[in-house]
Amino acid sequence: MLNTDEYKNNLQQHITEIIQTLEKFKDLPNLNLINEQLIESIKSINEIIDKGICHIKKDIEDIKNNISWDVLNIAFFGETNAGKSTLIEALIKGNGSSIGEGRKDYTKELSTKKFKEKGFSNIKLLDMPGIEGNESKYRKEIKTAVEKSHIIFYVIGTDKEPEEGTVRKIKSFLKDEAKVYSILNVSGEASRYRQKTVLKDEKILKIEERTFDKFKGLFFGHYKGNIVLHAKLGFLSIARLNIPGNTENERKFIKDREKTKEVFVSLNNAYNFSNLEELQKTITELSLDSVNEIIVSNTYKFLKSLDSVLTKILREKKNFDKTFKELQKLIDSTSNTTSAVLAKYNSEILHAIEIKIDRAKSEILEHIYSGIDAENDEHVIKKGIDSISHKCNKEIEKECKNLLADAKEEIETLLKEFKKRVDLSFKYSNMKGDIDITKIIEKIEISFKYVMGQITDVGLSVWGVIATYAIHPVVGIITTILFILKKIYDWFSYDPNKRKREAKQKAYSDVESSFNKMKAEVQINIKKEFEKIRSSVEETLKEIRYYLKGIKNFGFSMNEKIEQLNNTKTEISTLLTKYIIGNNVEIAYVDLQLEKMCIIGKQLPDKMGPFRIKDISIYENAGDLLNAILVKTKHDFEKNNSMLVVDKNIDEFKYRALDTFIKRDTFIGLKSVRRRVL
Repeated sequence: MLNTDEYKNNLQQHITEIIQTLEKFKDLPNLNLINEQLIESIKSINEIIDKGICHIKKDIEDIKNNISWDVLNIAFFGETNAGKSTLIEALIKGNGSSIGEGRKDYTKELSTKKFKEKGFSNIKLLDMPGIEGNESKYRKEIKTAVEKSHIIFYVIGTDKEPEEGTVRKIKSFLKDEAKVYSILNVSGEASRYRQKTVLKDEKILKIEERTFDKFKGLFFGHYKGNIVLHAKLGFLSIARLNIPGNTENERKFIKDREKTKEVFVSLNNAYNFSNLEELQKTITELSLDSVNEIIVSNTYKFLKSLDSVLTKILREKKNFDKTFKELQKLIDSTSNTTSAVLAKYNSEILHAIEIKIDRAKSEILEHIYSGIDAENDEHVIKKGIDSISHKCNKEIEKECKNLLADAKEEIETLLKEFKKRVDLSFKYSNMKGDIDITKIIEKIEISFKYVMGQITDVGLSVWGVIATYAIHPVVGIITTILFILKKIYDWFSYDPNKRKREAKQKAYSDVESSFNKMKAEVQINIKKEFEKIRSSVEETLKEIRYYLKGIKNFGFSMNEKIEQLNNTKTEISTLLTKYIIGNNVEIAYVDLQLEKMCIIGKQLPDKMGPFRIKDISIYENAGDLLNAILVKTKHDFEKNNSMLVVDKNIDEFKYRALDTFIKRDTFIGLKSVRRRVL
């Protein structure tokens, strides 16, 4: 079995592992990004996560720096004027120098020599700042004192149980980091007890009962009971006061002591009536097992802090995953719609150009036919074709510009809609936490808008070329048509009527062929240009996919670190259990929030020691645990028989314990567990 120093060293090593794991959260995912802006965005997101993790890590480091191993720290906490300082002065048989001074974080060490025979060696008493409405001024002091404390006495000095608001404050400060007692400090001067012969009257008994119920409901197994006493009577009966008194306060205490002696006949009677002895006996009993009290209390501080860290990280991870999933859906939707817009306008531009070209072809043929019938010369026909071509060019240019403007407007509307949907999706989300998810969303949104803007810019820079391919071929066919006409005019000298018919047929054939060839070329060229756009868009989208992969890698990285933290938690739970009850413990899982513990080990003692746990389950081996807690199980053969499927209504603690033990290879052949989905 480990000795105390070995235990402390092992625990400190686990704490170092926790801190190292938290530091690894800032590791930058390995990405193949080219775009500098996206690389900077990833770095910014990493910095946001790192900042949050550093805040979480500081809580662990504060506890590590504040805990005490060599002395049992007993703290007195409560509202101002509840009697905390009076109690401490009574316990150390002081002269009352700290009473009524309003000093905060007042600490005195018990006299080892004076109280050694009563078990008060190696103990410190801490007088914590009061909780009276402005305790935020002393929040840091209270936090430090709680982290130092192994035992906490909450002092109530108002002759009534704490109100709900005060109870919530107490819980927020003390959490479950120490063993807790409540002290009902009855108020009143000695003269009050001339006729009153009992300290616990009916009123006090009712207050004690309600106080016990509230604290038990608040701290569960960490709450160990209530003590009713009269701090001032106890102090006055055993205080070391310098007669005639060195200070005004001390002189007042001397007068009060004389009155107390008068009422109770002797100071010993006053001492017995004050019930201070019950508190002294409680502290004496605690000191007898002070090593274990210190070990358990300090370990619980780390386990509680680790639970808090895991809760925070899991909450942030849940927000992160939800955010990423919603954002990825928006990005995929916007990207797909953008691609659809490109395809739509590709088709519409081709269709519009085809209509204009067909109309120009018909007009040119009609003009040629008229020129042949009228036997117009080449110059007249060329002039008409130039006019038709010019008109066609203008119409195609106008149509393309309109369609391209529509395309640009539609894509810009898409991007505006994307931003609006992002804003609406995350506006009402609960993103507050140590890791600022909102800032991460802003970084992702800005980066995606940048990428989508790149897509638009790439498209518009190329689309200007499309109109050129659509217009210039119409001009290009004029040379071909005029060459045909020259041949036709050469034929007129032989048989004009016959040649006119043949000329029209030839003109139709050649014009049709030329226009078809031109349309094919236009179609090929425009498709080629749109393919360039598509390729450019695809390259840009590939960049954002890498970017999203990098964001997703943060999530995967978090999973690994969370698993490492959970493993360390199990190691600490097992270390503590072995120290308290012996090396026969194989593995242990502790959940302080649920106040439950599960232990696997052979020949373990019936008495479990000072764990402050209300429910401890013990099994000799993993098989016994499995048989005891599983209602329905089966192997999932799709996962190589490595997944255990359990009933969805399984007890939450048992499910967590089972999941922990499986991941620790306690069950041969099993790698994971999940609840059955009906």
